[in-house]
Amino acid sequence: MDPGPQSPAFIRQYDPAKDYQAVIHVFRETCDETLKVEPIWTVGSYIWCWPYLLLNPESCFVVDGGNGTPAGYVIGVPNTGAFCQRWRDNYVPRVQAELDSLASVQQHGNGEKTKSIINRRDDMLNLIRNDPHKLVLGDIPNESQELGHLHIDILPSHQRRGFGKQLITTFCSAVGKQGCKAVYLGMSATNHGAAKFYEAYGFKRLPNVLDDGSSGELGRTGKKDDAGQALYYVIDL
Repeated sequence: MDPGPQSPAFIRQYDPAKDYQAVIHVFRETCDETLKVEPIWTVGSYIWCWPYLLLNPESCFVVDGGNGTPAGYVIGVPNTGAFCQRWRDNYVPRVQAELDSLASVQQHGNGEKTKSIINRRDDMLNLIRNDPHKLVLGDIPNESQELGHLHIDILPSHQRRGFGKQLITTFCSAVGKQGCKAVYLGMSATNHGAAKFYEAYGFKRLPNVLDDGSSGELGRTGKKDDAGQALYYVIDL
């Protein structure tokens, strides 16, 4: 039987009972290319995806592709400092067995590339276990702990269709009702398209000198020619 035309995509609340694998898939497809080597690829999901889904599902939203499967998401929290504390107290114990398993993954070969992968994996796992503030806040000021923050990713098939704006609006409305006064996000400084999108939405550069002012700009870490340079934006609610 012909199932008929697929329903149009729409924004809805993340559903822990059925969405988590699809959200992880979106993360894996859209994350930075430097993460796309195992076990770093999987470890990355335990930083930029899992803690939000497990600790704050009420402030996670997805683009439902019209068939029940998420094709994009926004995940985040209304208070970053409180989130980091819950990360330590609740998240790490909950995923400890998975982290131990990832730490034991063997890499074949003894070359510099293999050593680099293992070192990066170990550094990431150490931060997950011991320093969520560094992972979440990075180099931005400690007073930003009172702000909310978000991560947003959308599959290419659903980009440039207005869903990014809808996701952010939905998220900001939700965390605003929880008392959040402002939301920040971090992004690669080389992603000029994303920067234009956030600025058009209403985000402003974080009004702080970061990274000891090495870039000479507000809201930027790293020098302009550094591969790891980042921009931080904030919007008042």
